[in-house]
Amino acid sequence: MKLKVVNKKKFLKSNIIIVIFIFSLCILINSSKSNTKINYKIEYISKGETLWDIADKQYKENKYYEGTDIRDIICSLRKINNIEDGKINEGEKIKIPCF
Repeated sequence: MKLKVVNKKKFLKSNIIIVIFIFSLCILINSSKSNTKINYKIEYISKGETLWDIADKQYKENKYYEGTDIRDIICSLRKINNIEDGKINEGEKIKIPCF
C-alpha cells in the first residue's frame, strides 16, 4: 500500500511544528534537571567495602539515585570521585551526591 501526500504545504507545516515541539520539550527537560541543586555528603570507605556495596546502599537509601540502575550509580561515583580503575581503599573519602 503506497501512501501519497495530498497537501504538501500542510504536511510540511505539521512536521515542522512537531519537530519544534519535541526540540522545545527536550530543552525544557534538560533545563529543569540542571536547576536542581546537588549537595554532596562525604563518607569513608570501610574495610572490605566495594563500589558495588556503596552503590547498592545509595540505590536503597539515597533519593538522588532513585530509579537509577546500580551500574549507572557506580559510573557516577567513579566520575565524581575521579576513580579511574575502580579500586577504593579503606579510610578513603568518597563524595556522594544527594538532595
